[in-house]
Amino acid sequence: MVFKSFKFWVLIRILAAMGLMAAFFALVQTDNFQVTAWVCLVLSALVVVELLVFVGRYNRQLLTLVESLANSDFNLSFASSFSGKFPAEFAGLLTDIAFRFRNMKIEEERKFQMLQQIVDDISFAILCFDSEGKVVLHNEAAQRMLGFRGCINLVGIEKIYPSLYGAINQPNLRSKVIQIIVNNQIYRLSYTCKKFLLFGSEYRLVTLSDIQPLVDEQEQESWKKVIRVLTHEIVNSVAPIVSLCQSFTSVANSKSGEVNGKEPVEPNVNELLEGYRIIGERSAALARFVDQFRRLTKIPEPMKESVSVSELLMNVARLTEERLSAEHVALKMSSPELTCMFDKGQIVQVLLNLVNNAVDALAGKKENKVIDVSVVTSQEQVCIVVRDNGVGISEVNLDKVFVPFFTTKHGGSGIGLSIAREVMRLHGGNISMRSKEGEGTEVFLCFNECFNAQ
Repeated sequence: MVFKSFKFWVLIRILAAMGLMAAFFALVQTDNFQVTAWVCLVLSALVVVELLVFVGRYNRQLLTLVESLANSDFNLSFASSFSGKFPAEFAGLLTDIAFRFRNMKIEEERKFQMLQQIVDDISFAILCFDSEGKVVLHNEAAQRMLGFRGCINLVGIEKIYPSLYGAINQPNLRSKVIQIIVNNQIYRLSYTCKKFLLFGSEYRLVTLSDIQPLVDEQEQESWKKVIRVLTHEIVNSVAPIVSLCQSFTSVANSKSGEVNGKEPVEPNVNELLEGYRIIGERSAALARFVDQFRRLTKIPEPMKESVSVSELLMNVARLTEERLSAEHVALKMSSPELTCMFDKGQIVQVLLNLVNNAVDALAGKKENKVIDVSVVTSQEQVCIVVRDNGVGISEVNLDKVFVPFFTTKHGGSGIGLSIAREVMRLHGGNISMRSKEGEGTEVFLCFNECFNAQ
């Protein structure tokens, strides 16, 4: 509406100037209206000058508005620059535009401050780099962890933290653990890096979490569990040996007449033989325990190769066919055409152990014994899932199944799942378990280095 009025007033002035010029040319040719003709010419010139002043004044105000927007200066008011109804409307429009831009800028700043506050309240470090390697966003945790203030770039990080710089520039951006030294203190950091595009520009978002306290806590807890198991097994084996040795000493002393001055007593040969048998049995059990512990701590590095998952599962089915048939257990297998990088021998051994555990869990059922081995895929992982509909595991024992030497089976070693977890760790994957008493158990073997078969 304002600009329609502006065009109207400009048009009025142009028409007035043209009318005066037409009157000048019409009257200048007559003898009686020469003075009037020149008056029309002067008035026409004044109208043109006034038009230029009128347009120039509005142009200057528009230019002022544009410059203020370019300089982010929104504290403008144009009300005092004009007088009259139409100029006042135009001034109000300009002021309203400046006000709207000012509110937009305030809202933008408010959102940025809110985002910065949220980012600062996050406990782990956040760094965002642009395509030139400059940090465009970081939080207080990053300042505390990396010991810098203000902006920094990748060149500075390369000089101070070369391991972090190497991780950021790796083509593989999956989560990993790195170590850096800050003020002569070693930090073990869980690191992730993700690339994204924003308005045509590429950015890298890096997150760093200090996992050393958690690792230390878990390590201490693991040692406590292992020590409890070691103490239990060793005491169970050594206590009978010590007791029998004390008994043999008493017998030997009694034979030589050194016990309370009594007559020597002839030892019972059968009792001695039984004692020696028990000592041998417990010594052998202790030796087996030590051997199992050695096996748990000396798992070789995996020799990874490209392996078809479906062929791997068929191999497991053939190896377990005889026992499954004897136990009347149905084995169901399904897998898409996938290829994974892992040590075939180690993964087959892990799956054999899981299938045998599932068969043991089904021993209490008389019918409908089913083990289902399937493959679940996602964008980041491929998981081999072993399910059974057996007795399940209680919540109390579920937290202990991966503890070395813990077992609920009679005659079980308690190292199968511990070895499985170590094998998965060496493969860069993980193993997890879900179970419910009376319904069954699910075990997940999840790998990262898998891809569709070509």
